[in-house]
Amino acid sequence: MAFFKGFTAFFRGVAFTFSRGLWPWYLLTLLLWVVLVTAVSVSLASYFTGLLENWLNSFLPSENHPEGMWNLVKFWFSKGLAYTLTLVTHLLIWYIVGRYIKYIIQLLLAPLLAYISAVTEEKLTGKSYVFHWVEFLKDILRGIALTIRNIVLETLMVVCSFFVCWTFPLAGLIVPLVLYLVNCFFMGFNFIDYAAERKRMSIGKSTGWMLKNYGAVTGFGLAYNLISMFPLLDWLLAPISAASGGAILFEELNTGS
Repeated sequence: MAFFKGFTAFFRGVAFTFSRGLWPWYLLTLLLWVVLVTAVSVSLASYFTGLLENWLNSFLPSENHPEGMWNLVKFWFSKGLAYTLTLVTHLLIWYIVGRYIKYIIQLLLAPLLAYISAVTEEKLTGKSYVFHWVEFLKDILRGIALTIRNIVLETLMVVCSFFVCWTFPLAGLIVPLVLYLVNCFFMGFNFIDYAAERKRMSIGKSTGWMLKNYGAVTGFGLAYNLISMFPLLDWLLAPISAASGGAILFEELNTGS
């Protein structure tokens, strides 16, 4: 039940942002995604493609018009191999950047996500918060620190899991699922914590609350990750909706509604 409530909270966050006039903020996240993903992917792809071409040229024929059948075969083979490896390099970099760029987006959007979370709670409960720049900046720094911490923890788990799978190959059958659920938990944690911060929970207390409500937090993160599988929805809807839905879920779990 808790898992389902967490899962649906994300989509209720989508509906909430549209019904309460918060949807224009989607355009900012879309612009940021396009600029970052394109710039980072193109830059990295160009760099690694250059290294790849130099590596290929070091042992494959480079004649523009090779003579002889064997040299001709080697020439076209090298061209085909270079094209294939270049394409694979671009796709791989795009995938890696797309996977980790969501964390960078969260870091850059921390002020906006904290604001969206607070506005959602105000509109939901009628309780208004007096705005203080100092407190707002503390919320932002906490969100950034928490996101970085969760990135480090998840990366360490991935590295440890690699060695586990290397030692016990059969573990590879379940480790990917476990890592995916762990990622879902951390993603939910990152967005819901904005609401926990407004209740002046320390990071330790917030972590305890998240673990206590592991099912709901993981369900929320799963919904976010499922939406993230679709580039346009990921770039347009996910961060803002998650900040809003996280506030909704936190309020529901604390009030028992």
